[in-house]
Amino acid sequence: MSKFEVGQEVILVEGFGQRSPVEVEVVKVGRTLVYIKHHGQEKAFYQKDGVERRSPNAVGYGDRVYTLEQWADRERRAAAIKRLSDLAVVPLAYSPWRCSTDALEQVIAVLEADLEKGA
Repeated sequence: MSKFEVGQEVILVEGFGQRSPVEVEVVKVGRTLVYIKHHGQEKAFYQKDGVERRSPNAVGYGDRVYTLEQWADRERRAAAIKRLSDLAVVPLAYSPWRCSTDALEQVIAVLEADLEKGA
C-alpha cells in the first residue's frame, strides 16, 4: 500500500533545501509515482524515496517530497543532533550519526542528567 493518497498534504523541499519547505497537495498517485502540483506545474516523484523524477540530462539537485510524518521525524533528528552539538558531542570526521534518533535522544538524556549532577 502506498504511503501517499490523493488530497494528502506533503512537504516539498526544492533543490537540495535551498528554499524553505512548502506544504503542497498530492493530486495523483500511480503505481510507482506520486504527483503534486506546485506553481501550476505538475511534478512526479518516486513513491519509494520521494525523489523527483527527472531527465537523465538534468543538472543540479532535484526536488523531494516527504509525508508530514517523515518531515516530523527529520526535524526531531535534526533537533537531537543540534542538541548533541550544543553539548560539544560531534561525530568523528565526516562520519554521520549512524544510530537511531531514539538512541541519540537517550545519549542526550544521559549527558543532561550528568550535567545536572554537576559532574
